[in-house]
Amino acid sequence: DDLLAHIDTRGVEVLNATDDGAWTKILAAGERDQDTLELVTDDDETCILSVPFTTNVKPTHVVIVGGGTNDPDVSACAVVKVFVNKPSLGFEECAKKTPAQTLDASEGARDGGVFELDKTAFDNVRTLTFYFESNVGDTERTSVRRLEIRGRTMDAADVNQLKKC
Repeated sequence: DDLLAHIDTRGVEVLNATDDGAWTKILAAGERDQDTLELVTDDDETCILSVPFTTNVKPTHVVIVGGGTNDPDVSACAVVKVFVNKPSLGFEECAKKTPAQTLDASEGARDGGVFELDKTAFDNVRTLTFYFESNVGDTERTSVRRLEIRGRTMDAADVNQLKKC
Protein backbone atom coordinates (compact mmCIF):
# COMPACT_ATOMS: atom_id res chain seq x y z
CA ASP A 1 0.00 0.00 0.00
CA ASP A 2 1.06 3.56 -0.68
CA LEU A 3 2.11 5.25 2.60
CA LEU A 4 1.33 8.75 1.28
CA ALA A 5 -1.61 9.21 3.69
CA HIS A 6 0.76 8.61 6.62
CA ILE A 7 3.42 11.18 5.66
CA ASP A 8 3.60 14.15 8.03
CA THR A 9 3.67 16.77 5.28
CA ARG A 10 4.38 19.61 7.74
CA GLY A 11 7.67 17.98 8.66
CA VAL A 12 9.01 17.07 5.20
CA GLU A 13 12.32 18.82 4.51
CA VAL A 14 14.45 19.07 1.40
CA LEU A 15 18.00 20.41 1.25
CA ASN A 16 19.66 21.69 -1.94
CA ALA A 17 16.59 21.84 -4.17
CA THR A 18 15.86 24.73 -6.52
CA ASP A 19 12.51 25.07 -4.76
CA ASP A 20 11.88 24.25 -1.06
CA GLY A 21 8.38 23.03 -1.93
CA ALA A 22 9.60 20.83 -4.78
CA TRP A 23 9.18 17.69 -2.67
CA THR A 24 5.41 17.90 -3.24
CA LYS A 25 6.06 17.43 -6.96
CA ILE A 26 7.58 13.98 -6.41
CA LEU A 27 5.68 12.78 -3.30
CA ALA A 28 2.12 14.17 -3.51
CA ALA A 29 -0.62 12.19 -5.24
CA GLY A 30 -1.57 13.71 -8.54
CA GLU A 31 1.57 15.84 -8.80
CA ARG A 32 3.96 12.88 -8.79
CA ASP A 33 1.96 11.34 -11.64
CA GLN A 34 2.72 14.25 -13.96
CA ASP A 35 5.84 13.73 -16.07
CA THR A 36 6.51 17.46 -16.26
CA LEU A 37 6.95 18.03 -12.50
CA GLU A 38 10.25 17.22 -10.82
CA LEU A 39 12.61 18.04 -8.00
CA VAL A 40 15.91 19.47 -9.29
CA THR A 41 19.00 20.01 -7.14
CA ASP A 42 20.38 23.51 -6.83
CA ASP A 43 24.14 23.82 -6.28
CA ASP A 44 25.39 20.33 -7.14
CA GLU A 45 24.16 16.78 -7.76
CA THR A 46 23.33 15.97 -4.11
CA CYS A 47 20.04 16.39 -2.30
CA ILE A 48 18.58 15.31 1.05
CA LEU A 49 14.87 14.62 1.48
CA SER A 50 13.61 13.82 4.98
CA VAL A 51 10.15 12.22 5.13
CA PRO A 52 8.53 11.88 8.58
CA PHE A 53 5.43 9.77 9.18
CA THR A 54 2.47 10.39 11.47
CA THR A 55 2.72 6.84 12.82
CA ASN A 56 5.27 4.04 12.84
CA VAL A 57 5.43 2.30 9.47
CA LYS A 58 7.07 -0.71 7.86
CA PRO A 59 8.14 0.32 4.35
CA THR A 60 8.61 -2.61 2.00
CA HIS A 61 9.30 -0.87 -1.32
CA VAL A 62 10.19 2.53 -2.72
CA VAL A 63 9.64 3.74 -6.25
CA ILE A 64 12.23 6.21 -7.50
CA VAL A 65 11.98 7.61 -11.00
CA GLY A 66 14.62 9.98 -12.27
CA GLY A 67 13.56 13.10 -14.08
CA GLY A 68 13.77 13.59 -17.77
CA THR A 69 14.83 17.12 -18.57
CA ASN A 70 16.16 18.83 -21.67
CA ASP A 71 18.75 20.73 -19.64
CA PRO A 72 22.22 19.27 -20.41
CA ASP A 73 23.40 20.14 -16.86
CA VAL A 74 20.68 17.99 -15.23
CA SER A 75 20.32 14.18 -15.25
CA ALA A 76 18.39 11.49 -13.40
CA CYS A 77 19.44 10.30 -9.95
CA ALA A 78 21.74 7.25 -9.73
CA VAL A 79 22.84 6.39 -6.18
CA VAL A 80 20.32 6.95 -3.40
CA LYS A 81 21.15 6.19 0.24
CA VAL A 82 18.19 5.59 2.56
CA PHE A 83 18.50 6.21 6.31
CA VAL A 84 15.98 5.09 8.95
CA ASN A 85 14.94 7.28 11.89
CA LYS A 86 17.68 9.88 11.31
CA PRO A 87 15.64 13.02 10.62
CA SER A 88 18.30 15.73 10.86
CA LEU A 89 21.19 14.49 8.77
CA GLY A 90 23.41 16.95 6.92
CA PHE A 91 25.39 16.36 3.74
CA GLU A 92 28.62 15.44 5.52
CA GLU A 93 26.84 12.93 7.77
CA CYS A 94 25.01 11.34 4.83
CA ALA A 95 28.27 10.94 2.94
CA LYS A 96 30.03 9.29 5.91
CA LYS A 97 27.32 7.30 7.71
CA THR A 98 26.24 3.81 6.72
CA PRO A 99 22.66 3.88 5.39
CA ALA A 100 20.01 1.24 6.03
CA GLN A 101 20.17 0.54 2.30
CA THR A 102 21.82 1.95 -0.83
CA LEU A 103 19.79 1.91 -4.04
CA ASP A 104 21.13 2.14 -7.57
CA ALA A 105 18.37 4.07 -9.32
CA SER A 106 20.01 3.56 -12.70
CA GLU A 107 19.64 -0.23 -12.20
CA GLY A 108 16.11 0.14 -10.83
CA ALA A 109 14.98 1.96 -13.95
CA ARG A 110 14.69 -1.43 -15.66
CA ASP A 111 12.09 -2.48 -13.07
CA GLY A 112 10.06 0.72 -13.28
CA GLY A 113 12.05 2.24 -10.43
CA VAL A 114 10.67 -0.22 -7.84
CA PHE A 115 13.10 -1.25 -5.10
CA GLU A 116 12.46 -3.87 -2.43
CA LEU A 117 13.66 -2.73 0.98
CA ASP A 118 15.53 -4.87 3.50
CA LYS A 119 12.87 -6.31 5.82
CA THR A 120 15.01 -6.12 8.94
CA ALA A 121 16.40 -2.62 8.40
CA PHE A 122 13.03 -0.99 7.74
CA ASP A 123 11.05 -1.99 10.83
CA ASN A 124 9.31 0.50 13.12
CA VAL A 125 10.16 3.51 10.94
CA ARG A 126 9.19 7.04 11.94
CA THR A 127 11.37 8.93 9.42
CA LEU A 128 13.03 8.03 6.12
CA THR A 129 15.86 10.22 4.88
CA PHE A 130 16.83 9.95 1.22
CA TYR A 131 20.28 11.12 0.19
CA PHE A 132 20.51 11.51 -3.56
CA GLU A 133 24.27 11.12 -3.83
CA SER A 134 24.93 11.10 -7.57
CA ASN A 135 23.31 11.08 -10.99
CA VAL A 136 23.60 8.97 -14.12
CA GLY A 137 25.13 11.61 -16.36
CA ASP A 138 27.72 12.90 -13.88
CA THR A 139 26.16 16.32 -14.50
CA GLU A 140 26.11 19.36 -12.22
CA ARG A 141 22.55 18.80 -11.01
CA THR A 142 20.15 15.90 -10.38
CA SER A 143 16.48 15.47 -11.17
CA VAL A 144 13.87 13.23 -9.49
CA ARG A 145 10.38 12.89 -10.92
CA ARG A 146 8.69 10.42 -8.55
CA LEU A 147 9.20 9.03 -5.07
CA GLU A 148 6.61 6.62 -3.73
CA ILE A 149 6.93 4.78 -0.42
CA ARG A 150 5.00 1.53 -0.13
CA GLY A 151 4.40 -0.61 2.94
CA ARG A 152 2.05 -0.69 5.87
CA THR A 153 1.48 0.94 9.22
CA MET A 154 2.60 -0.93 12.30
CA ASP A 155 -0.25 -1.88 14.60
CA ALA A 156 -0.03 -2.42 18.35
CA ALA A 157 0.72 -6.15 17.91
CA ASP A 158 3.73 -5.33 15.71
CA VAL A 159 5.11 -2.82 18.21
CA ASN A 160 4.63 -5.23 21.15
CA GLN A 161 6.42 -7.96 19.20
CA LEU A 162 9.38 -5.63 18.64
CA LYS A 163 9.66 -4.86 22.35
CA LYS A 164 9.94 -8.57 23.24
CA CYS A 165 13.06 -9.12 21.13
